[in-house]
Order: sequence, then structure tokens, then C-alpha cells
Amino acid sequence: SHKATSCSQVQFCAALGGGSKPGPESVVDSSLPSGTMMELAQAQRLCLEADSCTSFSFPDANGYFNTQGVKQHDWFVEGKGKVHFYSRPDPMALQAPEAGLSVLSKCGAGTAWLLN
Repeated sequence: SHKATSCSQVQFCAALGGGSKPGPESVVDSSLPSGTMMELAQAQRLCLEADSCTSFSFPDANGYFNTQGVKQHDWFVEGKGKVHFYSRPDPMALQAPEAGLSVLSKCGAGTAWLLN
């Protein structure tokens, strides 16, 4: 696994505590394979290597529960989660009973925002 030195300080931070999802103004990064199943580390690497990608959504290991509180069993299977990549995530908080999803955005040196 290689990492460009310019990315050495870049990490991913949860957009909002308690779970979040892309909001109505979100823009999908069409250069990356949204909707596919992959491990978290792979999603992070793909987003890091794509300048157009600022964020991605990833389900919790317990799975994603939709707005009706129904578990979506195909969202997290055997260590892989259903990932979606964004150039603009417009994150918004999950509303109970919705649970188990987070928008993770690039943070740290050289990114759009720094974690305080």
C-alpha cells in the first residue's frame, strides 16, 4: 500500500457526531464507484487519491437502519460496507429511528477544513 507524501497529513473525520448522511445539496463524485461494497480502508484510499473526492458515506458495522428504522442487510456484509463518494457531501444529521451511517470528510493539513 503506497501513499503520496502530500496526503500524509490527510485524515477522515466524521462530519457530524451521532451519524450523518448526505444532504439535499450533495454532489456525487462520478469518477468513483459509488454504491459498491468495499472495506473502509479501500474507500479511504480511493477518496484520498481522487482530488475530486472530498467525502464518502459508510455504514456502521451494525448496519444501516433507514428512516423507518428497518435494517438494510445489504449495506454491511462480511467487513465490507456500501460506500458512496461525494465531491460535495452537504452532510445532515440522521433522524431517529435512522441510524448507522456516517459521512466522513477529508480533514487535516491541506484540506478544506481542519479538525479543531
